[in-house]
Amino acid sequence: MLKNISNNTIRLLGLLILASVVLQAILYFQNTTLGVVESSLRFFSYFTILTNLLAGFYLIFYANQKAWTSQNGSLTAVTMYLFMVGLVYQVALRFVWNPTGWSRLADEMLHSVNPILLLLVWFAKEKTSELRYQMIPKWLIYPALYLLFIWIRGAISGYYPYYFIDRNILSSDDFYINVVVLIILFVMFSFGFIWLGRLKKSS
Repeated sequence: MLKNISNNTIRLLGLLILASVVLQAILYFQNTTLGVVESSLRFFSYFTILTNLLAGFYLIFYANQKAWTSQNGSLTAVTMYLFMVGLVYQVALRFVWNPTGWSRLADEMLHSVNPILLLLVWFAKEKTSELRYQMIPKWLIYPALYLLFIWIRGAISGYYPYYFIDRNILSSDDFYINVVVLIILFVMFSFGFIWLGRLKKSS
């Protein structure tokens, strides 16, 4: 049944993911007291926001049959990124706050619903026979650049979007340990998705 998912449906899923980002943006900018530049920089410093934007636009381009969306395991990479968003949130961030109303809806969409939707598309559409372990270094460029951006941005502004990479409250050793742990998790789940793809292929 999943294999029959249409490009129109995939496009709608992409728009739904983008709509959840827009909802979060409206709520965020309504409640911030910061200036436009600083509040925008902070909003777009969240891996959750950037990755949901990436996933939403990716699905739209995929539905429009852009050639690059079916190359180099790109669907697997984007799915893995958003899966990590959901996983880290459930394990390390869900207990930090308890949103209600529209904030609760946006929060659940960004961290729970959207990763599942993209995972379903992955199961339906990824060409798992073409996945190679040699693709993993390319997949790691995005999270590595993000961590570099957060490190540089935080050193300049003093603002870090997540407590587990916040140098204001962590020692240097703890900060670098957490960064290494995150990178290891990305590597592990990259291998895991390829393994799952091969298991899916054999079944």
